[in-house]
Amino acid sequence: MKIGFVLPMPTTKIVGGYKVVYEYANYLAQKGHDVTIFYNSDKGRNSRSLPPFLVYSLRQLICLKEPSWFRLLPEVKKVNLYSLDKKYFKDYDVAVATAAETAIFVNELSVKKKVYLIQDFEKDWHLSEEQLFKTYNYPDMTLVVVSKWLLNKISEHTDKEIYYIPNGIDDTVFKDYKQPRKKHSVAMLYHLDERKGAKVGLGVIFKLKQKYPDLEVNLFGIPKRDTSWPSWIRYTRFAKPVQVAQIMNDSSVFLCTSRFEGFGLTGLESLFCGCEFVTTDCGGIREYASEKNAVICKIDDVDGLVQGISEIFETSNTTGGKTEVVNDFKLSESQAKFLDICCK
Repeated sequence: MKIGFVLPMPTTKIVGGYKVVYEYANYLAQKGHDVTIFYNSDKGRNSRSLPPFLVYSLRQLICLKEPSWFRLLPEVKKVNLYSLDKKYFKDYDVAVATAAETAIFVNELSVKKKVYLIQDFEKDWHLSEEQLFKTYNYPDMTLVVVSKWLLNKISEHTDKEIYYIPNGIDDTVFKDYKQPRKKHSVAMLYHLDERKGAKVGLGVIFKLKQKYPDLEVNLFGIPKRDTSWPSWIRYTRFAKPVQVAQIMNDSSVFLCTSRFEGFGLTGLESLFCGCEFVTTDCGGIREYASEKNAVICKIDDVDGLVQGISEIFETSNTTGGKTEVVNDFKLSESQAKFLDICCK
């Protein structure tokens, strides 16, 4: 089959939703399918009033070079489109929309199968509520969600059948190395998106440092290191999956301070790596996290998060956390289910 994934613009950022698409693209290519990832450069539109042609050229370069943080198989083709156009999909069997804005375009295509991979509830994003909810009701579109939380949310706005395929984790990369971890150590994803609550996370970390002077902090992310951070905060920029796995294996606790998550991929990766998981109750993490295997606090509850981590520091060993959940989220199983959806 010829299968095309339609993503928004190419980016240098490490984006969980893009990673899921790349994983599926690799798997489908390994199974012998002709797979292309199409990026929408949106005619070079941008919020900085830069010349559209220049922006398109930059996005073209990014398409060629990225993702540098993920090993996309050479069999998977990448195409950066100046704008989305039906002519590129004339001989495709399957088109996969990966966001609401791309679902509008995919719905208009004349292909055998249209799949809408929903990884977030995009309310108050690029579309109005009316436009967003309309995308859930396209008659020829097969809806796939990555979490039960999303399944419940989307079900409020459509009577269509919705397929549930949870995100899977590559357990050849994300696994517990069974190595000693420093007792007072925390890892966290640093992100500038306000929905990720990084400022809250830093507030938690600084409070913990006052309580535990030997605290080790391992952050990773895309932004440049903040010049105001003290030297005891370690930061890995553009960390590749194997580096993220090592960071998690070096830490006893993984901290998530998000205000909203459609799934929360890094939290699940941390459980695969044997971390104790301390998180805000931000939606999608409930897919794999509960009071049995995580400490779950209210949104923006700095004191609650500090207390939760402190209790782990005082009671747990340093050889890894509660990871019973990992058997339910194997990447290979999710990939096989997605292929089945494409072939139906």
